[in-house]
Amino acid sequence: MAKVENILQYRRDGEFYLRRAERCLNEEDPEGALAHLRRGLKAYPHHDELRLMLADALSLLGAYDRSNRILLRLLDEKGKDGLDCAYYLGHNLMNMGEYHRALSMLKRYLEGSEKGIYVEDAVDMVRSIEEYLEELQNLSEGEQLADEGKFAMDEGDYGRAISLFQKALTLDKSLLYVRNNLSICYYALGEFEKGLYEVESVYKVEPDNLFCNCNLLLFYQVLGRYEDYTNKLDEIAKLKPQNEQDAIRLGLALGENKRDEDAYRIFKEGYNQYGPIDHLLYYLGIAAYNSGNYDAAFKHFEALMAQEWENSVARYYRSLSAAALKGEEPLDHLSYQYQVPMLEAAKRVNVLNEVMRKGPDAIKEAFETDGEFKSYVLWGVELLEPRVRGACIEILSVVNSIESIEVLRGMLLSSYFDDGTKQQLLMALHRCGAKEPYLAYMGGEVVKAQLSVFDFPLEGEEFYRSVLDLIVKKMGQYKLDHLADDMVALLCDHLRSPNAEKLQALKPKDVAAALCYLCAKGKGLEFYKKDACEIFETYYTGLSQALTTLSEEAFHGHRL
Repeated sequence: MAKVENILQYRRDGEFYLRRAERCLNEEDPEGALAHLRRGLKAYPHHDELRLMLADALSLLGAYDRSNRILLRLLDEKGKDGLDCAYYLGHNLMNMGEYHRALSMLKRYLEGSEKGIYVEDAVDMVRSIEEYLEELQNLSEGEQLADEGKFAMDEGDYGRAISLFQKALTLDKSLLYVRNNLSICYYALGEFEKGLYEVESVYKVEPDNLFCNCNLLLFYQVLGRYEDYTNKLDEIAKLKPQNEQDAIRLGLALGENKRDEDAYRIFKEGYNQYGPIDHLLYYLGIAAYNSGNYDAAFKHFEALMAQEWENSVARYYRSLSAAALKGEEPLDHLSYQYQVPMLEAAKRVNVLNEVMRKGPDAIKEAFETDGEFKSYVLWGVELLEPRVRGACIEILSVVNSIESIEVLRGMLLSSYFDDGTKQQLLMALHRCGAKEPYLAYMGGEVVKAQLSVFDFPLEGEEFYRSVLDLIVKKMGQYKLDHLADDMVALLCDHLRSPNAEKLQALKPKDVAAALCYLCAKGKGLEFYKKDACEIFETYYTGLSQALTTLSEEAFHGHRL
């Protein structure tokens, strides 16, 4: 065959992917849009319209936090030209229940976009939020105490929550939802009979209360009342959810008690009625797998992979479903918790540790060439377990690529990570040499964080940065972030003091421990030298030497 010369090459630019994604969104296919947008952004990572549409597609799928990570950076980069992002953020935050932040974003949009296409919608949303917040201001004393109790319960302070709930019920016995929450607190503290009493009190008044029935099931099981437990399972399988949260609560109650076919039915009805909320696709896949419907499970996990392409949890369960379809022995009853099984998690941690032991070069090579290792790292940074998450943050800083830096920057803007983790992320980005300032959601607001403002002298810079790294790491780990700023300020005060040379001769952990002790005492906290030694894994002699060197004269004029 003769060689054909000068064949016209078809070039796919950013607009090509944009048009394809837009067509998918118009056809109500956000998963398809995501696929085109990912390909487009791989080729054109700074294409603003592709990034904005990706945020829109994620929002449609209920992935509001991930959508916000993109929108916050776009809003910061584009300024007044990106005010539409403020509207989208307002929409997402309202759906997340973060009403004050939503209000702030929507008003920002309205102030700068008098003729914007979303003005009417924004005005309606502002009015709805303000009316809701006004209602909260008019709560009775009992309702206010109930709200405080719910906050304490969510924070894990069950003793305080119980006290507040009891006070609320003393003022207003009609607050049945308070008894439901009170029962959960008693369950968490192992006081099952007290919890059962509270939830049975609700059942007498509202026998169709879904929350109450699910709680009864819980108490009957833990108290060994198996006949009541079995009857209650049959009862709740007939209940009808009134909203998306009811659908999830009821489906999980059934699934976790091995009524997986009923759970699948509830989740399916919820998905058809309310769309892709929370982890509903995941729950559908688990319920289908546990029911022996491996084909449906495979399809649900594949759909989830299209939404959460960077997370290997869905990939793992899709592979399990595929194996079962091929006739391999299925695993016994998968957990509905959104995570891989414990044995798989242990395997992943072992793989991460094995590569980390080989050093920085091996880490970089594995991340770039080993798709499995890379997926484990991206899995690990989202874990609640702080040690694994911290190790994976460290791995990303060692990799120091455009992709790893983007992951770190995105995590900084998430509302799911605490400020201690955010401090780790800031240090990781700083070690990468990523351009400052770093946009971060910390302390309940979006801030521009900058670490290089610490003007360390060239001589001793490595020492001071080691101390700073310890401060950030340990204060976050021990939930003492409120001391970190004072500790850093105290360290900076000492940079050019007469004792600076003596300080640099000490161990960084001894200096950090001394700074922690001084700042804690300066704030009037009940804090001892042994506490500082325990936090920074050092000895009393080292701490004492650092305290002696950090004399009061060296910090003249500094107020803690």
